[in-house]
Amino acid sequence: MPKGIFSTLNDPFSNSQCPLYASVIISRNRLQVIRAVGCHSLLESRKPVEIALEKGRNMLRALIVDEYRFFRETFKTRLLDHFPSMFIHEAINGKEAMEKIKRMPPHLVFLDICLPGLNGLQLAQGIKKDFPNIRIAMLTSYDLAEYREAASKDGADRFFVKDSLDWKEVEEFIQSIPKCDR
Repeated sequence: MPKGIFSTLNDPFSNSQCPLYASVIISRNRLQVIRAVGCHSLLESRKPVEIALEKGRNMLRALIVDEYRFFRETFKTRLLDHFPSMFIHEAINGKEAMEKIKRMPPHLVFLDICLPGLNGLQLAQGIKKDFPNIRIAMLTSYDLAEYREAASKDGADRFFVKDSLDWKEVEEFIQSIPKCDR
């Protein structure tokens, strides 16, 4: 079912506020613009998808970084069950994750410790160095004290064990993100 997004944008050509209405469908966390109506000059200069995505910047954004597609898809589905309006990206390694973070920084990153190339601990350090407000939840299959200590030292805000994931804890972690950081 299409949803309407209404906003106003500055029209750089007339230096005034223009109303904008976009009819969109959000399906499986993908935004599809059906039609956009607004200032003619704005719509000519910007693609409707870009305009609709601008509204998406106000949504809670997450990035799941794990090399295993099955885990990423399963975790994403569960997140969307609990937070249907969350905007979720996926990455399979540290390099791809940093590219996506630089393009549009998420509010939180769910990060596996064991990744090909740059491991999760190194990636967490880099994220916190360049984007200190991003919350990081470290994910692992190993509930070892050394992993917890290393994750905390390298910038992880939370530590979750994949095999015994408590969704109430995940929800609390996500809800702990202040609205002003979104």
